[in-house]
Amino acid sequence: MEISIKGFSYEENTPKEITPEIVTKDAANCFLSANFTFVARNPKTHKAHPVNKILPTNEAEWLDYKRAESHNASKKMRAKLESLDKVPPTESESKMIHSLYNSTKAINKLQKKPENVHFMDTTKISATQIQQPQYRNRHGVIFGGYLLRQTFELAYCTAGAFAKSYPRFISLDNVTFKAPVPVGCVLLADSEVCYTEHIHDPKDDPSPSVQTLNTILKDFDTSANELSNDSSEYFSVPGTLIQVKVNTKIRNLNDDPDKLIESGTFVYSFFVARDGNGEYDQPGYCSVIPESYSEMIDYVEGRRRAYETASYAQQLRLTGHH
Repeated sequence: MEISIKGFSYEENTPKEITPEIVTKDAANCFLSANFTFVARNPKTHKAHPVNKILPTNEAEWLDYKRAESHNASKKMRAKLESLDKVPPTESESKMIHSLYNSTKAINKLQKKPENVHFMDTTKISATQIQQPQYRNRHGVIFGGYLLRQTFELAYCTAGAFAKSYPRFISLDNVTFKAPVPVGCVLLADSEVCYTEHIHDPKDDPSPSVQTLNTILKDFDTSANELSNDSSEYFSVPGTLIQVKVNTKIRNLNDDPDKLIESGTFVYSFFVARDGNGEYDQPGYCSVIPESYSEMIDYVEGRRRAYETASYAQQLRLTGHH
C-alpha cells in the first residue's frame, strides 16, 4: 500500500479545522510531499499478509489511485526488465561509460587536477554505530525512521564534504530495507557520491540532455518557489545536483568478524549552488568521475534514478500534487 503525507506551512494563523479539502484549497502552502510504500507481514509466519482494499469515490481520488498504481507497476517492470544486474547498459549509456573512461584517463594525465572534480572512491565516508534498545520498534528491531535519520546525516556530510559547501536536500530517491537491524548489533554505513548533474544557467547554452533535466528540476520545485522568494534561489541559479548512496551492513557481536549482513540501501539527492553562499563558499560546478566498471554501473544507475525522480515529481505537479 502507498501512503501519501503532505506538510503545510502557514505564515499567519493555521486553519481552525483540518479537513481533506485542505490538500487542494491550500496547495500553495504545501512545502513537502512524501509517498511511502508499505507491505504487510504476518507477525507469526513473517510471510506476506493481505491488506484491506480501498475504493476511490471521486475524480481526485481516482487520479491519485491510478497515478500510484501506474507508478508502482512501472517500478516493478523496470526492476524486472531494466536491472543492470541482469541487462547490460543501453547503447547511449555504453557511449557515456566510454566517455567517462576517456575522461578518467585525461584527468589522470593532468599534473594538477581540478579542485571541483573528484574520483568516486575518494568521496566515501563511513560510520560505525552500536544499536541501542531505545531505538527499537514494536517488533524488537531498530526503527526504520531512526535508520533513515542516521543515513541521511551521513549522506549530508558526504555531499557537503564533496562540494565544500552547504547542500540543500532535494529528494529521497530510493530506500531498500533488505534485513532487519537487531538491537545490540554493529551497524556499518558506507556512503559515496554516485552521480552528479550540472544545472546550468540558460545563458550557458548547455547540452540538450542537461537542458531537459534542468527544465524538469525547475518544475520539480515550483511549489516551493510559490511559498517564498527565499527558496526560489536554489533553482533559479546554476549549481550541481549531487546524488549520494548509503549502503548499510550489520554485524552481530557473537558472529564471525567477517560475517556481514547487507541491511539496506538509501539514496539521497542534494543541490549545491554554483556560487555558494558567500565570499568563502564558492564551490563552482562539482563533478564525480567513476573509474572502475562497478563505479560506472553505479553512475548509470544514479543517472536513471535522477531522471525517474524528476519525472515523477513533474507528474505529481501536473496532477495537482506539490
